[in-house]
Amino acid sequence: MRTISIEALVAWLESSEPPRLIDVLGREHFQLVHLPGAENIPRAELPQRARQEIGLDEPVVVYCSDRDCSESPRAAAILEELGYPEVFHFEGGIAEWRRRGLPVLRSARDGERS
Repeated sequence: MRTISIEALVAWLESSEPPRLIDVLGREHFQLVHLPGAENIPRAELPQRARQEIGLDEPVVVYCSDRDCSESPRAAAILEELGYPEVFHFEGGIAEWRRRGLPVLRSARDGERS
């Protein structure tokens, strides 16, 4: 499983061809806080939703709450099993993002930044 550092992720997200950034935690968590530009596909729903919502040729970065969270490595493994060739796991998740002082969105409804 390939991992991606926060520095590489930030640079890639700011590039002209950013990856699909997927928060694999539940909807409730996503509505509370998520990374800018992220979409929510809970890990348990990936097997059913991935092929319909993510192109096989798209690079994908998955993340969850922190280094101790097992949802994103499991999600990366699911995507790899489904044949996605460019899957990356952002190990630090939301916790590392926030520790670095990077903005997060607090609500999926209003797009409020923090």
